[in-house]
Amino acid sequence: HIVSGSFTGSIFLPSKRTLSVKKKWIGFIAHARGFLVVDDGARQALVKKNKSLLPSGITEVHGSFSANDTISVRDLAGVEIARGVTAYASAEIDVIKGKRSTEAGRLLGRESAAEVIHKDNLVVIGDK
Repeated sequence: HIVSGSFTGSIFLPSKRTLSVKKKWIGFIAHARGFLVVDDGARQALVKKNKSLLPSGITEVHGSFSANDTISVRDLAGVEIARGVTAYASAEIDVIKGKRSTEAGRLLGRESAAEVIHKDNLVVIGDK
């Protein structure tokens, strides 16, 4: 049927972009322990520009999780747009959300990472 041109069906071509094993695990296997809601600017930075998630773009923190846990990232409409491994616990993010990265250390009283989720630990999974 294929040679005669009468075949009907679907074809799935491989993506030109590949994910590392680490990113496959983060995005599709690891269970999200909680989620963050981000504003439109942060959403654009993650989805369109492949940037890290900074505290300034976070509007809400949901769930109780620790640093190095996998969490979900949602936009203002509640759509999951990414998953990543967080550098902060949920209680810490609640303190620094909406703030500049340079303020995080002062607010938490310790040295801290500039990014809540570094782009190397982030997988965009929706709404491209």
